[in-house]
Amino acid sequence: MNKKKKEPMSVQKQILYKNTILGLAWICEGILGFFDNVICGFIAVIPIAVILWTVCIDPSKAEKYDEMAIYNLTAARSKTLKFIEFVIFLLAVLLLISEFGINMFDLEIPDITVTGQYIKPVVFIFMGAVNFLIGINFHLLEKE
Repeated sequence: MNKKKKEPMSVQKQILYKNTILGLAWICEGILGFFDNVICGFIAVIPIAVILWTVCIDPSKAEKYDEMAIYNLTAARSKTLKFIEFVIFLLAVLLLISEFGINMFDLEIPDITVTGQYIKPVVFIFMGAVNFLIGINFHLLEKE
């Protein structure tokens, strides 16, 4: 019997599974969390299965990170952090401007109440976006 020896998973595939695909699964889970029906409940099992699958990938069959991969992963995380900080800053400025406009000009804006049911999907989407952006930035840096 001639068994093929499995090659270790490359660093690029590890990042693809553990960041990019995992991020997409979290985003899908978050989007499905906004809908309250049976069909979305059944479909939501698929992203959960993907999340569990990526968490359970055997690290012993993975290629070790070399210096360039570590550098690119660190740079990708740094770029993602800067982008997320920029987005949060823009949201804060928009909230301040809207609050200023409401108080200064007596504008009436419809009441937008955020209930607790939307917190979980937003957190899932945020987590997914961070992971997805890290994966995309890593792949872009690896191509250079």
